[in-house]
Amino acid sequence: MGQKIHPLGFRLNITKPYQSIWYACFINYAVFLREDIKIRKYLETIGKNTKDTEIYKIKIIRSNINQYRNNNKAKKINEKKKIEERKTNNKNSFKKINNKDKIKKTKKIKFGTSKKIKVQIFVAKSKPFEKDNQCLYNKIVHMLKTYLSKHQKLIVEILPYSGSDKYVDISAMGDKIIKDLEKRLPFRRTMYKALNFAPENNGIKIQISGRLNGIDMARHEWKRKGRVPLQTLNAEIDYILKEAHTIYGIFGVKIWIFRGRGKEKKI
Repeated sequence: MGQKIHPLGFRLNITKPYQSIWYACFINYAVFLREDIKIRKYLETIGKNTKDTEIYKIKIIRSNINQYRNNNKAKKINEKKKIEERKTNNKNSFKKINNKDKIKKTKKIKFGTSKKIKVQIFVAKSKPFEKDNQCLYNKIVHMLKTYLSKHQKLIVEILPYSGSDKYVDISAMGDKIIKDLEKRLPFRRTMYKALNFAPENNGIKIQISGRLNGIDMARHEWKRKGRVPLQTLNAEIDYILKEAHTIYGIFGVKIWIFRGRGKEKKI
């Protein structure tokens, strides 16, 4: 069997940018990762439940982390110098002094934490986020603050759809397929409809997996139109994975769109 790999993660720093930009030490890495997952899940539920909203991309940026890391390095270097000076002056009392320095280290050293978090929400339909209707915006800010620690400042930016961003097409396709499957329409018809009414591309592939037609054994079926080269790194491929909750269980929907070969971009 061929080994599968995520097509977007495979092309990071070549044709695709990072969806979250931050650095953390080994102690705070798990904390930041949990916060990111909670933020993304909450915003995805808002995009599904509220009308006239299509959140197709979420980007998280954390700042002022490397400063803390550099300060910690400087503190460690200064403490080592102090210990070496005391060694030369007092050889006999070195053991007592060394124990005191260990106690001070545990109190003083603080590993890198982020002061600011910027959450960029890319929206296809921005009617509920207009100036007249700020109830939804205030609700999002209030809920996101509960997921974060107290010392972090939150900045939420809502960016409307720009014509250059083509990732909207694939997210809209995924939402349409999910709605059709939840209405109990036949899955083959939904796939053919999506292939015929797909936006301009060089190739497209759609795969649906689950208990198709209510059969006890789960399986997957896929349809392709054109070519989708997943092994070439220069190929600009958009990918999305979504879930449809039906009577027979959860159906997984995967879509690949091949835009063409592009230049290598280091982002």
